Amino acid sequence: MTMPLFDLDAAGAPGPLVTRPGRRRTVDPQAAAAVMRAAGLEPLEPYPGSSNPWRCTHTRCLREVTPRYSNIAQGQKGCVHCAGRYTDPQAAEEIMRGAGLEPLEPYPGTSKPWRCRHVPCGREVAPWYSNVRTGHGGCLFCRNGAPVTAEDAEHEMREAGMEPLEPFHGLDTKWRSRCLTCGTVGEPRLNSIRHGQGGCRPCGRRKANASLRGDAHEAIARMREAGLEPLVPYPGTGEPYKARCTSCDATVYPRLQKARTPACRSCVNKARGKAQRHDATEAEAKMRALGLEPQEPYQGIKYPWHCVCTGCGRTTSPTYGSILAGQFGCRRCADLRSAVARREDPHKATASMREAGFEPLDPYQTSMTPWRCRHTVCGRESRPTLAKVRSGRGCRYCARHGFQRGEPARVYVVVHRKLSAVKIGVAAAEQRNNDRITQHRRYGFELHSQYPVTTGDDALAIEQAIIRRLRADGNDPYLTIQQLPNGWTETFDAARVSPECLDALIQTERERVQQPDAAMDSVRVKEGTHAPASARSVSAD
Repeated sequence: MTMPLFDLDAAGAPGPLVTRPGRRRTVDPQAAAAVMRAAGLEPLEPYPGSSNPWRCTHTRCLREVTPRYSNIAQGQKGCVHCAGRYTDPQAAEEIMRGAGLEPLEPYPGTSKPWRCRHVPCGREVAPWYSNVRTGHGGCLFCRNGAPVTAEDAEHEMREAGMEPLEPFHGLDTKWRSRCLTCGTVGEPRLNSIRHGQGGCRPCGRRKANASLRGDAHEAIARMREAGLEPLVPYPGTGEPYKARCTSCDATVYPRLQKARTPACRSCVNKARGKAQRHDATEAEAKMRALGLEPQEPYQGIKYPWHCVCTGCGRTTSPTYGSILAGQFGCRRCADLRSAVARREDPHKATASMREAGFEPLDPYQTSMTPWRCRHTVCGRESRPTLAKVRSGRGCRYCARHGFQRGEPARVYVVVHRKLSAVKIGVAAAEQRNNDRITQHRRYGFELHSQYPVTTGDDALAIEQAIIRRLRADGNDPYLTIQQLPNGWTETFDAARVSPECLDALIQTERERVQQPDAAMDSVRVKEGTHAPASARSVSAD
């Protein structure tokens, strides 16, 4: 005996029961009938199976329906009429006829092609009833953007006065055709003709000219009112109309248009220039009022006018038009006025420096000018700019990153044998994992010599003095930024500036910059040679 898959729960509704594992699930016919009755369906025949149509009567609408037990058990509605899923074939035919479609076969279903004849055009089509019901179906050939047959396209072109000379390729494709009126061969598009454009461009221009062409007597009257005597018959609107100007006796070719008065261009330009011309006395008075003394007569509003600025004594050549536009005549004085307008209040600038720990020693000039100050923390003098201090920069000697200018340093010379290049540079006294000399080795440089210096400032002073001296002698940077991205400006041709020459220059500048007794401690350290302990403490490796 098999166990039913459904049983009645506490509320009296049938519930599913599963058989023991390994056996096929079955449904008790009595439990299935109870499920159908609970859904408002009275069975009219014995239980046929869970997936077979079961003929029943819907107790609400009393219609005969054939739902499947499996669908009812999953909670679906049993009556397609009450659920709105059923379409009456007669009602469907009425909807199709209302859309201009005469059915040629019985109703096949909501989403199946239904063979019909479109009454307006007589073509046989097969739309879906669901599309026609929502207003999107119908005749494929009569709707917007419908495909066009070659016969219909040629018929439309001939009605527009164009005879096709090649097969039809598409609505937006140029179609080589001959105008039946003038015989001109053109390439109109069928889509353009459908939007009202003409197929023949010459015929379209003639029609436009004919529609715009005015009365010849009226055209002659307008020309004479403008001071122009016609010399040829009226050619039409938009065409050059040969005439003689009664004022300057020049031959002109104006185009007579309804919205524009014909005129002689030469006379118009003269009148416009006269209207824009300014009196020379008034122009000179205007320039003197702005502090500019003219050095030559006034020529015109667009011409440079040689003047002398009474404020700074410089020579300038502004145009009178720029003066009338509100500009200053002297660029130098204008820049000074602008700088004064943007100048920072000295009291606020001093307060900003003191907030950053700097005590100014000189008066404030500009935010980009080095300002001699004393750092209140370390007591050393430096020349930071107000802009750098406000951006977060501090004392160069107290900074814990980069080159330490207040700590012991060294001046070194490196050589590149293959490129025949020599370079001078500065580095910290203590060797680091990634110092400048180590970076140069990656590009093929070898350490030639290095010299200890008391402070980083002294090292920079020695380096810059040597570079300025060699640049003055015509020694430009030897390597490019591609060959040495960091430090290429301090390179020289080893054939012109030898490493020994740099050694001699370093010794000379070192004695000049440092104290006299420090010169006795200068030791030249070459890579691979023995040196005293004081020199080896700052050697490269």
